[in-house]
Amino acid sequence: MSNSIDLKKNNQNKVYRYIYENNGPVSKYDLMEQLDLSLPTVNQILKHLTAERYILEKGTFNSQGGRPPKAFTYNPSLYYSIGLDITAHHVHSALIDLSGQIIVKRKERREFQSDKAYYDFLRAQSDSLIREACIDRRQVLGVGIALPVMMDMANQTPLHSDMTLFHLAALENFEKYLDLPCILCNDANAGGLAENWRIKGARNTFYLSLNNTIGGAILNNNHLYWGETYEGGEIGHVTLVNNGRLCYCGKRGCVDAYLSALLLSDQAEGSLDRFFEYLHARSGKHMAIWREYLEYLTITVNNLKMLFDCPIIVGGYVGAYLEEYIDQIRDMLSRRNTYHENADYFRICRYKRFSTAVGAALLNVEIFLSKV
Repeated sequence: MSNSIDLKKNNQNKVYRYIYENNGPVSKYDLMEQLDLSLPTVNQILKHLTAERYILEKGTFNSQGGRPPKAFTYNPSLYYSIGLDITAHHVHSALIDLSGQIIVKRKERREFQSDKAYYDFLRAQSDSLIREACIDRRQVLGVGIALPVMMDMANQTPLHSDMTLFHLAALENFEKYLDLPCILCNDANAGGLAENWRIKGARNTFYLSLNNTIGGAILNNNHLYWGETYEGGEIGHVTLVNNGRLCYCGKRGCVDAYLSALLLSDQAEGSLDRFFEYLHARSGKHMAIWREYLEYLTITVNNLKMLFDCPIIVGGYVGAYLEEYIDQIRDMLSRRNTYHENADYFRICRYKRFSTAVGAALLNVEIFLSKV
């Protein structure tokens, strides 16, 4: 009996995921052919998923003779998820639907403190997103919380957090105050998940996060590769310059010491926006800083390309400003790379400053997709 129930559940999940991942209307005949299911099985599953509003009828396809086949798509507004990108000084928050589309977003300056006042602030932020989106709280799958630390995903505990402000960040505190299921994750892994989500043809990518701290995420066959000790993709502490600048980790020459967003904002009264304003005004000081930054960035990106041989997506705080410099960066990469005359593999993030919040929220969507 249990085998029969498991088979029915697995078939239902296959049907729903196919409709979801196809990113467009499908017919029952598509499902029969692609999933090797019988017509009665497909009809039964579609009837159930339609009744529960997991999927919707979206008109019909052109008839090939006889009655036009119905078109089905998934319902992106059935559930929602909240993502919080928490840093030492700010919180980016986003509420997304099942497609990953941002419904509401905001950025607030708030110093991280593991105390009641801070968690009350996060609860107020989350409640505000829900109200602004005009949805029922019961439609929220949960809250994904991205932190700038490596994360043991199995045990939901920060790793090596003694080097940061986040050693007291605990899952139970977030769940207690937010009163929703929560999941913790590393900020770069969250950003990488968001940027690779449902891109047709995307399989393997490396996401380079240029925030106040530098991180990376490896995506293999559209799935995050965490590493055996959850340290996969930690490019920020790869040595870039032997015995170079001091990094916050205590070592010298780390990528983080050469690509942190703070290197730019600290030269512009603490504002990245202002740094690029100075750059546009052709300030000699800031142009020199930017040239050096791009040199170290292209060395890092070229190293990643040679190691992983896949598209490199750059995001984070600095990544949000790179669109206008993409031709310059690709030209620098082409001159540095041994094998490639162009650098089409170098790409800019889609979600800009909210990649991390969106990716954190998508972790709840992933869990939902696995259980339909």
